Amino acid sequence: MKILKRDDGRIYGFVADMRLAELYQSIDSMSGVVFTDKRKFFLFSDNIHAEFTFEGHCFQIQPDPWENGLWVHPKDENGTYSEIDKVREWVEKRMKRQQGRSG
Repeated sequence: MKILKRDDGRIYGFVADMRLAELYQSIDSMSGVVFTDKRKFFLFSDNIHAEFTFEGHCFQIQPDPWENGLWVHPKDENGTYSEIDKVREWVEKRMKRQQGRSG
């Protein structure tokens, strides 16, 4: 997982190397997360995206334009909310748990 930081060091998102369904399930299992938009069918890669709210802020999931993965970031392009790091930590813990079960 790659953490994305602004020049001042504040985290503004992360890139997860996983399928959308896995990322969606992981984030959806967090207490307080509500998905407000999620594509049900993914016929084309440019249709992949989802939106959710967490602790009063809106976030998006979409393909990362520079790397092979999914970019999770505030919907407000200038946002740098500490909540994004809470989401990242949650997803990372769940990924490690899943890897422990399969390995």
